[in-house]
Amino acid sequence: MEPQTKLQYSVTFDERDYAFSTDSTEAIASDDEKSPTFQKTNLSSSVMGGEGGDANSDSSISTSILDDADEIKALKRKINELESRNKLLEYEIEKVNLCLIHERNKNSKLDKKLQFVKDNQDVFIKLKEAYINMKYNEAAGRKMIEIREKGQQTWDGILCRACIDSEQTRRQLAALQETYKGAYIVRPFQLEQLLNTVKCLKDTIDKREQTWSFNAERDDRLRIQIETLESENSTLREILKTRQINPSEDTFAYDTSNSELSMLKKIIVKYEKKIREFENNNTGALKISNSFNDKEKRQITHLMSKYLTRKRGKSLESKSYKENENKSQINK
Repeated sequence: MEPQTKLQYSVTFDERDYAFSTDSTEAIASDDEKSPTFQKTNLSSSVMGGEGGDANSDSSISTSILDDADEIKALKRKINELESRNKLLEYEIEKVNLCLIHERNKNSKLDKKLQFVKDNQDVFIKLKEAYINMKYNEAAGRKMIEIREKGQQTWDGILCRACIDSEQTRRQLAALQETYKGAYIVRPFQLEQLLNTVKCLKDTIDKREQTWSFNAERDDRLRIQIETLESENSTLREILKTRQINPSEDTFAYDTSNSELSMLKKIIVKYEKKIREFENNNTGALKISNSFNDKEKRQITHLMSKYLTRKRGKSLESKSYKENENKSQINK
């Protein structure tokens, strides 16, 4: 019998290898809804502050994209390793199956020979007795008594040949047991489990690639928006540099703001006085003896209307800016 090489392969699976954190498009969409896309600010320092926040968000998005790309590369390498291991296991399974079929055929032949020896055990014993009797008769000078049975052959050497065949069979069985002692046989359900794992990894890689493409598109859109905001910021700075301020208008606005500020200070002082009186009296209820006078009412009404007008104007400007931006994106 030819010597056979001893093949040992062990396949281990760890649950942590298949734990994947997939980022769905719904989570990304929710992040987009939470993050402001456009901010219309004043023509002063608020534009410069928004630029720093957009840069931080851009860097964080780029970092997440690089991390996803590294994870995809690692998964691809793992899939290639598992596919090569799967092919090697299939080849070894086919080889072991062929060896087992060959050994099964050989064992069936040896079993037939062993059964033949067991069935003719009585004949062999009678042949042995006849052989001893023949030797005894030859030594004693007597006539050899020939012993024969119908339907059975009793030629010389059959007993020794059967013993040799049985010993060879025993040795071959022992060699087979020693050969396949440390072999690892993969069962069909284990192979099916491995194929399902590879399929799951492929699906995960496809999802990660789709997420990566979506993030790349979003990065491009954000980069375009940043470039647009930078151009607008530079334009506004140029306008502020070239804008000529009328000294009379500046003085009038300064005087108006000072008068409004003084009026508000008076109102605050008045109510602080009322609160201190309430704390000193400890009556349990705030009693205001004097309400606003006409001048204070007019001043408060004027300030509220001015504040609401300014707020309404800002909202209209931001709305018109968003509409113009959407139209420009649609045209592109």
